[in-house]
Amino acid sequence: MFTSPGDNPAHRTINIDNPDTLFFAGDIHGHIHLLKKAMDKAGFRPESGHKIILCGDVVDGHRGSTQAVAFLHHEYVDSVLGNHDVMMLNEAPKCDEKTYRIIADYFSHDNAVWQLKEYIRGNYRFVMEKDFVPLPQIIEQDRDFLRWVANDGDWYFRCGYGEAKLALRKLQEANLPNTIEIKTPEGNIGVVHAAVPRLDWQALRSKRDVADNDDSLWARRRLIAYQEGKISSDDFRDIEGVDALVLGHSNVKPGEICVINNSWYLDTNTKSGNMPCVIRASDILAGKKPG
Repeated sequence: MFTSPGDNPAHRTINIDNPDTLFFAGDIHGHIHLLKKAMDKAGFRPESGHKIILCGDVVDGHRGSTQAVAFLHHEYVDSVLGNHDVMMLNEAPKCDEKTYRIIADYFSHDNAVWQLKEYIRGNYRFVMEKDFVPLPQIIEQDRDFLRWVANDGDWYFRCGYGEAKLALRKLQEANLPNTIEIKTPEGNIGVVHAAVPRLDWQALRSKRDVADNDDSLWARRRLIAYQEGKISSDDFRDIEGVDALVLGHSNVKPGEICVINNSWYLDTNTKSGNMPCVIRASDILAGKKPG
C-alpha cells in the first residue's frame, strides 16, 4: 500500500507529480497471474517508481485470491474496496475451524456451487430434484453468508483453513478505503468501485461511514441503461468534482474499456478469465483509450 489514511478512514488522497508513473486496473477476482501479465504488457515497472491502483473486487472467483490479497501489501499497490471484498470481510469471520471444515466438505460435491446459485435465486424445488446435497446450517440460515459463498466465495473453502484465515487477515490489514483521489498537475482522478451516488464526487469522498449496500459498491444502473441504449452519451452526465473517474464492477467488452464522458469503466470480466485492463493515469487524463 502506498496511500495512508487521513482524517477520513473511508477516503484517501494522494499527490502524483508525474501521471505517467501511475496505473489503474479493473477487478481481478483473484486472477493475480492475469493482472501481472497485463501489467507487464502495459509497461509497468516498479523499479522505475511505477504504482498501480485497483478498482476493488480483489477476491472471489479464483483460488489465486490468497495471492491477490498478499499483492495488496506491496508498497507500489493500492486499491479501493469492492463489494466482494466487503462480503468477505463481513462473512468470513463467522467461520471457526469446525464450521469451515463443514462448509469445505459441502463444496467437495461436484454440484455444490450450481446448487447454491439456484438456491439463492429461489429455485428450491428445482434444486431438491437434482441430487440435492444438504446445506450446512450457516448457509441455510444466514442470507448474507449465503450470498457471499454463492457469488464466488467458495474459493475460501477450497484452499485450507490456515491459508483462508491468512487471506482474511491480510485483507483486514490492508484497510482498503471506499474512494481514492489522485491529484496531478494535469488534473484529478477519482477511483470508486461501482458508482458515484447522485453524481457528486465531493459528497461521496466526504462520507466517513459507507454502508455495505451503498451504491458506490453495488450500483450498475447508469452503465446498463447506456449499454441498452436507454440513455445516450449526451444524457450520461459528467461526474462533478473530478476530471476523470475510474470504476470497476460493471462488465464491459473483453479486451476493451468503456469511456463515457469523464467515466472510465475498467472491468473486463476478469472473473471469467479475460485479461484485466491496465491503463496509465496520463492516458486517462489525455482521453486516450488503450488500443
